[in-house]
Amino acid sequence: GDRDLIAVNTVLERAGAKQFIPNNPTALARGRAVHTATQYLDEQDLDWGSIKEIERSIGCPIEPYIRAWERFRTETGFVPREIETPVWHRSFLYAGTPDRVGEFPGGKTAVVDLKTGSIPKWTALQTAAYAEAIESQARANLRHHRRYVVSLKDDGNYGMREFTGQEDRNVFLAMLTGLRWIDNI
Repeated sequence: GDRDLIAVNTVLERAGAKQFIPNNPTALARGRAVHTATQYLDEQDLDWGSIKEIERSIGCPIEPYIRAWERFRTETGFVPREIETPVWHRSFLYAGTPDRVGEFPGGKTAVVDLKTGSIPKWTALQTAAYAEAIESQARANLRHHRRYVVSLKDDGNYGMREFTGQEDRNVFLAMLTGLRWIDNI
């Protein structure tokens, strides 16, 4: 509609949970390139022949990170159903774009966030906000379901962490409420 929505990452940054990372153009370019390439991989439209050209243009390798995502999907059986699909919360009026929403074997639905570095603590709040927004849209019942971050490594391996804290949702909503209160003063 005609209402402005605050972004999940903006809430986390303004509330001090997500610290600004020093400007590293190569790391930022790598992260963007890996996110785009993994999206193409998930859509079965990745041109592996273009990877070396992209690596030359940004000045760092990305293929190991893509292979790590491919390995994660193979080893866990995760199937992405939604890729970089924006979501919003109907009542709390915030928005964000989860990297992936999909299923593990057995039908367990999950929100999965991809990182090309370490796994920051604030990702627990980020994934909780995405899950809450998806539930508010009645697109999937994600409450008490899985939320993961997958750290893609430069050696083709990955690390992953599941977030199970029920307080994550409440902490995010408290930050959002606090920022709305500050902005209305």
